[in-house]
Amino acid sequence: MKAITVQQPWAAAIAYLGKDVENRDWPCPKALIGQDVAIHASARLISGVDLRLAWGTVAQLAERSVLERSHLKDVADLQHGCGRVLAVATIAGCYPAEGRYNGGRAPSPIDQSPWFFGDYGFHLTNVRALPTAIGPVKGSLGFWTLPADVESRVRYWLGVAEGARAVDHG
Repeated sequence: MKAITVQQPWAAAIAYLGKDVENRDWPCPKALIGQDVAIHASARLISGVDLRLAWGTVAQLAERSVLERSHLKDVADLQHGCGRVLAVATIAGCYPAEGRYNGGRAPSPIDQSPWFFGDYGFHLTNVRALPTAIGPVKGSLGFWTLPADVESRVRYWLGVAEGARAVDHG
């Protein structure tokens, strides 16, 4: 399974708060469109003041009801996920920002997302937060392959989470 490392608080926003776009300055490889990828939180939080500002932005962009149900109440809660896999998401598409505002390209499903502000937006769907953060595991730039033992644990916890959701709805 491929993974992508995302800085906190953005990784937590994907896993728990409905962030449906991962912003990058490079396009997603076409082979990964439609594929599941692990969302890995970077080992370090972004620095002090920047983190508080970023967390304020996350809190503004997340739906209030989602934020209130989340276990993430403030910046300190982000530490637990650093260097760990938090979720698995499907990359439904990749869209350039270029032409977004001037009609230079066809509208995309993420154009109206408050989370889309990069050069390219990876549209994330079917986000499944893991019941427990898996790691620690060293991330990397770009997409990278999970070590076999980590992938095995991710798939196990995905099964546990999906079983719990089936019970909740059954």
